[in-house]
Amino acid sequence: MAMPSQVISAVFAMSTFIVALIAGMAAGNPASVTLTRAVFAMVLMYLVGGAIGLITQRIVSEHANRYRVRAMSGLKTSGEPVEKSVQAVDSFPKVQQKAGH
Repeated sequence: MAMPSQVISAVFAMSTFIVALIAGMAAGNPASVTLTRAVFAMVLMYLVGGAIGLITQRIVSEHANRYRVRAMSGLKTSGEPVEKSVQAVDSFPKVQQKAGH
């Protein structure tokens, strides 16, 4: 299964390539110039899309982890600041481990 950041990169790149091709043809540029610019734009936007994808993936992952912590601790899953929920979870009594386990 592809990582979300890779999918976002590919979508950005292909969309940019298509837009650059259409714009180049509409402007009446020669095919070699249009294709060169489209490929350059595609590579550039693949990198930009990768960065955006990684940022988005990190934000979603952090949000999902916080939601899991709230749900597993019995706290509200919405309506209160995340910091309060995390502090409440951190203040739970620790489970004592038996020796030999």
